[in-house]
Order: sequence, then structure tokens, then C-alpha cells
Amino acid sequence: MAKAIYCLKIYMFRGQFILSDKEQSGIEAICIFLVRIYCKCWFNAPNARLAPKQDLELLRSLIEYKSINDEISNKGLTKFLNHLWYLSPELVALAFFDETLSNEVKSEMSRKLLAESDDEVENSPRVINPTFKREKLQQVLNEGLPGLVTKSTMCFFQLFEINIEFLNEDPGMWHNNINYIKGLKIAKSLKVVNDVAERGVKLITDFNTLLTKDEEQKQFLLQVVSKCRKLYPDVTKATMSRPIDIISHH
Repeated sequence: MAKAIYCLKIYMFRGQFILSDKEQSGIEAICIFLVRIYCKCWFNAPNARLAPKQDLELLRSLIEYKSINDEISNKGLTKFLNHLWYLSPELVALAFFDETLSNEVKSEMSRKLLAESDDEVENSPRVINPTFKREKLQQVLNEGLPGLVTKSTMCFFQLFEINIEFLNEDPGMWHNNINYIKGLKIAKSLKVVNDVAERGVKLITDFNTLLTKDEEQKQFLLQVVSKCRKLYPDVTKATMSRPIDIISHH
């Protein structure tokens, strides 16, 4: 997003830059793409339960974008198709907890999953990076999220120990079901962007050999530092007034 903001600023202040016609045209094309497609996806990215629906919507948007800029559309599709390994039968289960998804689609997904839930889920090797063939893309979009539901979708509910009996009810009533509420809470808590991993890398980089070289003590140190940063995220008076012994209560 930093590069996107930089690009938007260049276009906003283009009168103060010496840009060739080609450069200005290129900046303008990128900015239009950012505003029409990219920004919405970027802001929704941390929300795990929106991911399945948003992925399909993004694919549709990129195809429709051909009418605006064929080159950007093709390059965007090529890049995005290489990063759809997470649009899998297991993770499509997140869509059951997407409040923006219509009840009709949820009902169709429920019927399909319930019809296959009696079959034993196979422990097949996980495909880390499946290839999405462009020629089959339109078929995937036409079938929508229900087309991605298989018996493997049950793995999500089994992993998090979520009872699927709420799928027998009308989706409009799910919010009253204790099992759905449990699943919604889990879906809301999932971290699906790189922020956590990047903070972890920075943490180990800063404290790897700073205070101890003993591996066990290093793990304790990282846990304490991580907890302290959560309890004391800033240096305001209110934050720093919290008792330090609160760490031992977690």
C-alpha cells in the first residue's frame, strides 16, 4: 500500500513534477486501478471470513477490467492466479461466517456440504500451490462458492471442533445458534495477513542473541517481550500506569 499511496500522491501533484506524457499516462492508469479495484481488497484483507467471496469478486473485477485496461487486467489475472492456493475446499468454509454473503448462497453451500458430510474425509496430501488454469476460470466463477464446497470442507469444522448442526437451519437464524456463534468467533479471530509473521521476524531479529544464547531461555524471553508489547503498546501515562504484575495473570 505504501507504493500505492506514493503513486496517488504523484498523480495528485503531477503539476509540480516534470512528467512525460507516457509517464503521466502510466501513473493515471495505475491510480484508476488502485481506486476501482485494489483499495477495497487491501482494506478487507485482514478479515478472514470475507476472503473466499472477495477472491471470486476480485477475479470477476479483473476480467471486467479488460474494458478499461486490457494490459493491467491480464497482468493482474496472471499474478493473482498464482496466489490462489488458499482458495481451497477447506478454507471456503470461512464463507459460512461471512455476513455479506447472501442467505441463498449459504443455503446452497450448506446443502452441498451436508450431502457429503456422511462420507469419510480422505487424508490426501495437501497441495500447497495448486495451479488455477485460466481456461477453467470462467467455470469456477459461474459455479461460485458452492462449487468449491467438497467433503474436504469438513476439515475446517473438525479442526476447530465446530458442530455443523446449524447448517440444517435457515441461514437467517444462524445468529441465534450457539455452534454458529462459536464458529463466527473463531473466524473473526483468525490472522490471515503477513503482519503477525513480520512482527515475529522483527522480534527474533532484535532479541536473537541480545540477552541469552540458551534456546530455552530465548523462547521465554520472546514470550515475555511479546506479552509486554501487547500490554504496553505505547508510552502514554494511562498505559504506563498499569501494574507490571499483570503479566503473571496471563
